[in-house]
Amino acid sequence: MTDKQTLLALAARCEAATCADYALDLEIAEYGYQNDALFGVNYDPRLWMERNCWEPTASLDAAMTLVPIECYWQAGHDGEGRDPSMFAARVFDPMIMKRPATAVAETPSLALCAACLRARAGAMP
Repeated sequence: MTDKQTLLALAARCEAATCADYALDLEIAEYGYQNDALFGVNYDPRLWMERNCWEPTASLDAAMTLVPIECYWQAGHDGEGRDPSMFAARVFDPMIMKRPATAVAETPSLALCAACLRARAGAMP
């Protein structure tokens, strides 16, 4: 895994994105997961020549794989804030965090990616 600043920067990029971004998916695959066993023995996103990476910025199902173990999560329409049509996500681990990691983005998958990355960063010492 990596440092807090990298995860927080990825979360900010997820919130700023307007649609799915495969380059962002590759960076999330490299830095956002705790267990590289999800990708098999030969996992190295810098060497991939074809689209065989999960796409968490495009798919809510793939974004759910970023939710840390033992965390509660929620994703849906924001309904308020800077744009009511935006999607919001919250990820919360009551054993580690004092308040949930939140994010607002254009799609539910982008919002959940950003919130998960913030939750992982928040759990780091």
